[in-house]
Amino acid sequence: MLKKLVVSGVILSVLALFPVTQGCAKKAPPKSEDKIGMLIDRLSASLSLSSGQKTAVETLKKEIKEKNEESRIARKDEGRQIDEAFKAEIMKEKIDPAKLNKVLDAASEKREELRRFMVQELAKFHALLTAEQKQKLAGLMKEIAPQPAPPR
Repeated sequence: MLKKLVVSGVILSVLALFPVTQGCAKKAPPKSEDKIGMLIDRLSASLSLSSGQKTAVETLKKEIKEKNEESRIARKDEGRQIDEAFKAEIMKEKIDPAKLNKVLDAASEKREELRRFMVQELAKFHALLTAEQKQKLAGLMKEIAPQPAPPR
């Protein structure tokens, strides 16, 4: 039973870390920094930013793109490390949960670090805006945000 659970965990981790493309003819989805950049561009255009604000926003976009690229490279390495750790532990007579948790915790901490960075960048973006732009941004976010599914 434990082996089935561990194998299931390995499969789920690999699937989560390495997205599978769904066909050769389909266009690849935009990278996360491209999505964020498109969102920032869309919001910026709607907020009528000043030239100084536009310059600051471009700097934020560049910071986000660089951080995402670093994160993507790190996730590839982490994926390999997680895969190797699971393979090594599965081959043993008894699995050492502490070793697996250490590798998985390190990966989780990197994701948490990226999340904190993104919140900080959002705060910088928000600080650039006038009170009127902040109100307009709140309205735009209501339009853009996905609507929750109705309860069943």
